[in-house]
Amino acid sequence: MPHLKRLSYLLIISVALNIVFGASFFYFLIRELPPQPYFESKPAEASERSPSMAIERSNLEVLYFFRTLPFEYLVSKLQNKQLVENGYTLRDLALATLTTFHHFDLERALSNKPLQKRTIPFGKTRSGTPFDLTIYPGLTDQEYDSIIQFAQTEKWPLNSRGLYRLLRTKKGTHEPSLAEAFYLTPEFLAVEMLFLRSGTPVRRSDLLKVLCEGNWNMLLTFSEQQKSLQDLSPSKRQNFLIDYIQHRSLTATRLLLKSDLEFAEKKLSDAVVIKILELLKDRSPEALHFVNAIVKSPRSDKVRQKAESLLGKKKG
Repeated sequence: MPHLKRLSYLLIISVALNIVFGASFFYFLIRELPPQPYFESKPAEASERSPSMAIERSNLEVLYFFRTLPFEYLVSKLQNKQLVENGYTLRDLALATLTTFHHFDLERALSNKPLQKRTIPFGKTRSGTPFDLTIYPGLTDQEYDSIIQFAQTEKWPLNSRGLYRLLRTKKGTHEPSLAEAFYLTPEFLAVEMLFLRSGTPVRRSDLLKVLCEGNWNMLLTFSEQQKSLQDLSPSKRQNFLIDYIQHRSLTATRLLLKSDLEFAEKKLSDAVVIKILELLKDRSPEALHFVNAIVKSPRSDKVRQKAESLLGKKKG
């Protein structure tokens, strides 16, 4: 037994010494090894790599791509600061696409703050004229935050042209709030002011129908004219309605007969009278009065025959 105990002690001491010597040898071996070069390390996974500061695309390439994307996707890109070209970022190009092709109301989003503007050639229009796209440099992070909040919280974050195009697309099936938003635009208010002076009550919905039976360029031209010289005379109102009648607006025809019946009977050219007779499809007192007056007038045979044929249909 004493010999067995002695052997056990010696075995324990031997194991302990082996551990100590092994640890010491490993420590000195590691200490003498040179640092491992970085290129011998395992490459980072794609998901772990730092994002590129810039993308390998030009401004035009990104803009052509962004033009095909929906409003919501472009709004989501308004936080992306990745550089593209000439200091412009993806969010700058997304904003330019929103304002140009989706009629986003940037001025209202930034409370009509003065903005820097630059233009980028973007091809040609259908008529062949050069088309430049407007871009807005120098916007701060705070301004982009305001733009994003406006885009995400405003019911109709569109400018006058965007609201007008949407109204024409809906063709009378629009939400009431869309029309209410359009009623506040400078273009609509210019038309409404003209009719407020007529003395004949005209509903906003009827004025909206007239405008939607025309086109945006007609409304914009009228608005610009009124901005430079506010003409609220009866002749301006009459010419406004005649322009839309020439564009085959039935609502404009009805409004002209309602507000200026005698003028329509006696002062309009034969060409405009025939256009009105072609558009009339109702039995309103004004319409019947106009047709009868034309039949009894000393106008040309062509005009009177047109009125007589229409009167015969109404009687039938």
